[in-house]
Amino acid sequence: MADIAKNDKEGRVRSAAVKNLTDQALLASIAKNDEDWTVRYNALRLLTEPDQTLLSDIVKKDKDANVRNTAIYNLTDKALLADIAKNDEDAGVRKAATKRLVQLKKSRASGK
Repeated sequence: MADIAKNDKEGRVRSAAVKNLTDQALLASIAKNDEDWTVRYNALRLLTEPDQTLLSDIVKKDKDANVRNTAIYNLTDKALLADIAKNDEDAGVRKAATKRLVQLKKSRASGK
């Protein structure tokens, strides 16, 4: 399945294969590097404890707003979230970053 997820020429086939992966390092690599946004999106959603550096890189560099939004939901870097909330080209991404900042503030206030 890993070979298909990495190498099939069709994005929809890679995306289907990704949904059956559990290897976190492989999912992280696919989330960052696949050419098809749906494959990156599906891989990112399957990361159980995503690395903050990976998430930061995706939020800063991914071309697709859906992928950036997905990365935002696990990001904890408040300075980066504030920057994204102010400067991302996509209104939905700016909104997601703002919501995440509020969520982090509430969880900190409640001691979680």
